[in-house]
Amino acid sequence: MKKIFNNKALLAFILSFILGCIIIIPNIIAGKGIYYLIADFNFQQIPFNIMINNSIKSGSILWTWFNDFGSNFIGTFSFYNLFSPFNIIGYMFPASWFPYLIGPIFILKYAVAGLTSYLFLKRYVKNKNYAVLGSLLYAFSGFQLTNILFYHFHDVVAFFPLLLYTLDNLVYDNKKGRFALVVFLSAITNWFFFIGEVIFVILYFLVKVITKSYKINKKIFISIFIESLLGILMAMFVLLPSYLFTSANPRLNHNWAPGIMLRHNTLRYLEILRAFVLPAQSMTKRAILTIDNYSSIELFLPLVGIVLSISYFLKKPKHWVSILMLACGIIMMVPILNSAFYLFNTTYYARWFYMVTLVLSLLTIKSLEENLNINIGVIMSILAYIALSIGMLLFYKLTNNKVIFNKEYLIFIIAIAAVSLVTTIIISKIKNSNKKIMSLIFGIFIFTSIYGNYMVLTYKDDTSVLAYKLFLKEEKDLQKYNDGRINNLNCNINLGYINRIPFIYSFNSNISGSAFMLYQSLGFDRTITTAIPLENNKLNNF
Repeated sequence: MKKIFNNKALLAFILSFILGCIIIIPNIIAGKGIYYLIADFNFQQIPFNIMINNSIKSGSILWTWFNDFGSNFIGTFSFYNLFSPFNIIGYMFPASWFPYLIGPIFILKYAVAGLTSYLFLKRYVKNKNYAVLGSLLYAFSGFQLTNILFYHFHDVVAFFPLLLYTLDNLVYDNKKGRFALVVFLSAITNWFFFIGEVIFVILYFLVKVITKSYKINKKIFISIFIESLLGILMAMFVLLPSYLFTSANPRLNHNWAPGIMLRHNTLRYLEILRAFVLPAQSMTKRAILTIDNYSSIELFLPLVGIVLSISYFLKKPKHWVSILMLACGIIMMVPILNSAFYLFNTTYYARWFYMVTLVLSLLTIKSLEENLNINIGVIMSILAYIALSIGMLLFYKLTNNKVIFNKEYLIFIIAIAAVSLVTTIIISKIKNSNKKIMSLIFGIFIFTSIYGNYMVLTYKDDTSVLAYKLFLKEEKDLQKYNDGRINNLNCNINLGYINRIPFIYSFNSNISGSAFMLYQSLGFDRTITTAIPLENNKLNNF
């Protein structure tokens, strides 16, 4: 036990692993060994991984006939972490085992996120216990909890800190080769998220150079350039087919109107403010502002929120991490800048906010280690609550649009936020550093255990249980055709992925661009699902 506490990296891994177990295992027990949620989790993550596993083992690694009308295999599933190390663990087992593996792998993702964020954070604090604390803040942020529905996001979050960690290694310690390998790893894990990570790493590099935290000479710059290029070139077998495949997808809209390039609508600004100061809302069951939201606008750090981070930000505005946070804040507020993380797509997403939670975690632990007075942070947090309330009231009065959708859920969120704020204030007054850290870690465990399990419950209902069981066990007398597609809305959507049947009743936004054109020619506006009624003779007679 003493060795574990002395090895802080191992401690960070174990603590995140335990907390991951506390969130995931109750649901596994309820599912009699299977971890299941609703919607995307059941009907995309599970069947995609089963189909990928079967395809790889049958040698079908270039083209799949089981994705709608057929599509490029790598282009289709690289966004769903086809080459992620976590997915590769699943490939080591029979495809039919995946529903039982998804829970344990999910726990492992949390543990790895704790480990990698610790590795990055430890450089910036003298007492490495603060880095362990920061690793929990990152691994269980509001972004992580609300996106529990999107299984493939967590791979990206788990590996992202390694990009900053190995870049620091290269610049500060002249340790070569690691950055190239992590660039490669990040690119093959999820090529689309990798684009956003490249943008952030460039921002991180520029801020540290401008603030003279990085002292760059010609030799170091060349090393960074070569390793970046080498990592990208090694990943080109994923990047190239993925880009070519996705560029034909009509969901990628780059037609920016001048009026929406520089300003979000009022509701989105309120959502961003809420994300900083209130615990995460689920995407499907929401308390305030919008009835549902799949943009991943969540930032709240477990227990501490922004009290400590904003204290450091305001007291040391010239520090490189404060300037980096300021830059992130500006990017959030300007639509065209925010979209840079997503190939300048006009559809709004906040799925780069996990990077901001790492910055907030660093600000938080630096505030604690330097024992800064947090009164300014408390005041600013309270003012933010007031501003959010006034903003919601004004929005309702001016537009007559509903802004409160679930009063019980709102009361629960406010209660959790209030208790968290008071607890953070009390613990911050503890003078002994290690006692303070232990108290905060214990508080984070309590917060995440309660709120994490509650978040899981918001993504479960009776119909999801029934649908999931049918999805795994459903046997239909569907004949396999060599020259046709089956269309049957009486089956579960994406059933063809599991049964390896050419089946167009599909739920996947990644299908061939030519398929979108075909559906459009038949008068069917296909977005993320293909659900064409059987009476549509244009398709059935095609």
